Amino acid sequence: MEGKNEGENIINVFKYIMNFYDDVSLLFKDIDELMGDNDWYANKTEVTSEMSYSLNNPSKWLSKYTFRVYENEEEIPEVYRAVMAVYKWKDRIKEPIVVLAKIEGVSSTFHPLHFWLTQETPNPNGEIISGHADEKLFKKTLDIFEEYDYSWTAIPLLSINNKKDIKEEVVDRLLSDL
Repeated sequence: MEGKNEGENIINVFKYIMNFYDDVSLLFKDIDELMGDNDWYANKTEVTSEMSYSLNNPSKWLSKYTFRVYENEEEIPEVYRAVMAVYKWKDRIKEPIVVLAKIEGVSSTFHPLHFWLTQETPNPNGEIISGHADEKLFKKTLDIFEEYDYSWTAIPLLSINNKKDIKEEVVDRLLSDL
């Protein structure tokens, strides 16, 4: 009987994860719409990366984060704005967070993970956190040789409960100077 309960628990965990991903998809669709209202559009359709289909890499079968990078025709290639929902990052966060970033002077190959790798990533614990890149470390991580600047802030994912929160806590901040 214990095996049956464990099996049901596994099924329930997968249902929970799938529902969670559905909710995150709706979050990003709302962000896309609100950013579009301000003439900022996602530059690609992808939302995940660093995943694996390999039998030898099961830790990458599920996405640990999702992201969108936005650009505005008037500011290409000077400024990108990115949203990254992070569910697990090594053991450095204790709850899912949403990272907002403004990046200036990077190439169109920019990926939000690049700036994330430069951070020690404190846990927001219900508080807003922010930071500014260490220029040398960021250049080394991106392997670029151009001038750039970026800033970021992170908020708890679970503090975003409706479209008003998305507008005020995500989009309005993303469109500001962070």
